[in-house]
Amino acid sequence: MTSNLAASEIQDYNARMAGVLGRLRFPRRKSDKEGVKDIVMGKMLKAFSPEFVNRIDNVIVFNWIEDESVQKIVSIEIKRLNNRLRKHNCYVEVSESVVSHIIKNGFDKQFGARSLKRSIRKNLEVPLAEFLMSQHKPSETFDVVRYNAKIVGRDVVFERGVSNG
Repeated sequence: MTSNLAASEIQDYNARMAGVLGRLRFPRRKSDKEGVKDIVMGKMLKAFSPEFVNRIDNVIVFNWIEDESVQKIVSIEIKRLNNRLRKHNCYVEVSESVVSHIIKNGFDKQFGARSLKRSIRKNLEVPLAEFLMSQHKPSETFDVVRYNAKIVGRDVVFERGVSNG
């Protein structure tokens, strides 16, 4: 089971401990990992009965997703989308502005990669599916059709690119 239990408390803890002033004002008696694990255990004991918590064998605290990793995750998901589109003889080329739009409108550090995947689905996959349903015609020559994704206003829009053989 994975959970984002105590995510906001961990963010607050990290913010308090950041920089020299935080370290002077809130001296650490434990390592960062131990401090964070104490926060998680405290939150678990508040949220669940002691009997349930006692049945949990191991608690693993994951690191936050860093900004450069967010870009990589979006790229991986776009590659996966294009692998699914391959059987329909098409693919989508996504501009940097679309990637930024996906991240800006859906990524929340507190909720991790799940919120990012929801943003990809909402801002790219669903509009692309609607576009393909009305615009994509399977090629009789088996040419692969490229669709370009770009931002117009606040929306991701698609246009047909040049066909490849």
